[in-house]
Amino acid sequence: MALPARIQLWFGNGLEKCVKMMEEERGEVNMVAIVLIILVVIALIAIFRDNLTQLLGSLFEKIEQEALNI
Repeated sequence: MALPARIQLWFGNGLEKCVKMMEEERGEVNMVAIVLIILVVIALIAIFRDNLTQLLGSLFEKIEQEALNI
């Protein structure tokens, strides 16, 4: 009977730790940081959209030219 008690104790501690981790505020701060990073990336894409379009266009042209040379 000692083994099931140990397993129950282990799962009980694990559940308590999960609940405590979900209640901590650090998770919310990390989520806010991730959202801010995504917003910055979207803003940079919006600002440099023309430059990125030109860069990708020239890269695809070079790829097509090299593919035709093969």
